[in-house]
Amino acid sequence: IVSQIPSLKNLDLRSNRFELPADDACFQFPNLETLIVDACGLSNWNDVLTIARMCPNLRECSLKQNDIKHIVSEKLSSEAFKKLEVLIISENQIEDFNEIMKLKDLSTLKEILVNDNKIKEVKLPNCDHKERLKDMFVSLESMNLRHNQIENEKQMFNELDKLPALTRLSYINQKASEGNENEIMESFMMAVGMMSNLVAFNRSEIEKIHRNDAMYEMWKKFAALWMQTGGEGDQKMDEFYQEHR
Repeated sequence: IVSQIPSLKNLDLRSNRFELPADDACFQFPNLETLIVDACGLSNWNDVLTIARMCPNLRECSLKQNDIKHIVSEKLSSEAFKKLEVLIISENQIEDFNEIMKLKDLSTLKEILVNDNKIKEVKLPNCDHKERLKDMFVSLESMNLRHNQIENEKQMFNELDKLPALTRLSYINQKASEGNENEIMESFMMAVGMMSNLVAFNRSEIEKIHRNDAMYEMWKKFAALWMQTGGEGDQKMDEFYQEHR
């Protein structure tokens, strides 16, 4: 059906089950730009790659509710998703952020939604506190990490500040009580105060006065630790900057 409608760009196949071809090279759908395969039993990432290879010009792909836990092969993923801009991998079973890191070479990826998974920690490679990582997620502007199981949100915000293009983040502390404005504001202050490139948090644009307030709060929070270091070049100072960019 798709091959008979060359003008078709968006295809929604959610909640279906289908047998993938043994030779995906025989099936090519170059006009498809958006594909929704939510709840299709695609727990094996190799099946996802098979579909991606059949849609070489795919720009947006939704993979919600597929019980995905592991993402295989950085190289194969980057080769299959050559033009992907938006990846929705929400409501799956991903526990380790290292699985998300296997997508770091997708050079066109602008937005990723990883909400409603089971991620407990966000960890990225080390780099100088005055610099950002140059060889991963180079185009990633927006990330959704809401409803995960993050144990240390301060560390998460500090790590995400390393990403070169990230400016929009969605996140809610799972320990925050429903409607508790103080806990929600604490997460907001920490995110804005620790991520200097952030322009929007939970879809709300960050005004200059809010950024100034957040940075002031972070100075109050961590100034005592900073004063205990021995200045530039001291090991304690280096360790401090690793945790408080």
